Amino acid sequence: MIKPLTELKDGTPGIVAAIRGDAKEVSSLKDLGIHIGAEVKVLQGRKGDSIMVAVGDTRIGVNFQMAQKILVH
Repeated sequence: MIKPLTELKDGTPGIVAAIRGDAKEVSSLKDLGIHIGAEVKVLQGRKGDSIMVAVGDTRIGVNFQMAQKILVH
């Protein structure tokens, strides 16, 4: 089931299935290692707050609005 990154619970991994956003947003996320097929794990986050995610050995903070555009399964 595909859902926004914001719906994953802390400690839960997911695979990026799609990213909704303009080319600049998608490119910025790709530069951070978040792209279709990437495994991400939510480390910390609450509704409305920034989400801390792990992508490989990297830790990234993503604002809530952007995290809603990252779809995972």
